[in-house]
This record gives sequence, C-alpha cells and structure tokens, in this order.
Amino acid sequence: MSLQRRKFILLSATTTATLASSSMLLKAADSINLLDLREDFKSEISTNHGHALSLSTMEIVQLLRQADQSPTDEVTIDIQGDSSHPHLLVLSTNELNNILLGEEISKPSSADFGHAHDVTLSLTIIET
Repeated sequence: MSLQRRKFILLSATTTATLASSSMLLKAADSINLLDLREDFKSEISTNHGHALSLSTMEIVQLLRQADQSPTDEVTIDIQGDSSHPHLLVLSTNELNNILLGEEISKPSSADFGHAHDVTLSLTIIET
C-alpha cells in the first residue's frame, strides 16, 4: 500500500473520528501495516535536564486505544527519562489523532519539584 493511500485512509478516518470517536481512526490503523511505515517522531522538552519521550506509530496507536477506552478520553505518559524526578504528560484522543496526522502539538507537563516543561510532539511518516 502506498504512503498516499495510507495517509488518505488515516486522514479520512480522522476527519470522521474527530466528529464521532477515535474508533474510525483505530480501524483505519488496523487496515494498514504499521510495521511498513518509516517514521520520524520528535519530542522537544523545554529547559530539559534528562527528561525523554520516544514513541513509534504503533505505540501512539496503542495510546489512542487506551485513551479511547478511558472515561476521560485521555492517557497519561511518564516523561522522566534519565532525570532524577518525574513529570507526566496528559494527551487526549484528539491530540493523539493530530499527532498521527502529522500535526505538531505542544502542551505543558505536570508541575513537579517546583517546575513544569513545555513538551512539543510531532510525527512524520516518511515514504519508503
């Protein structure tokens, strides 16, 4: 399946999913082989001192499944990395949908140990 067809399926499903639920996007993700995708996931964490977040397309889809089944339509991710303290990042189904569509999202982490971080996430699917 070509990248254009994969992207079309995800775009079509997400357009509908934002009006209804994420189930359409999840069904679309199931219909393509995510293992065939080459991706470039970027996470930038402001004033960083060891925090990290790395996700594959498959992991983002898994998070979307979890968020879709949550009563709050959200999922919480730990971005502690190599830092000596934790921070959490809460992502909604809509934000996860947007990441899968290649949009960049930015939001603050939890405030822990007297500070928070701005986290910017993006995913680019590269044609192979």
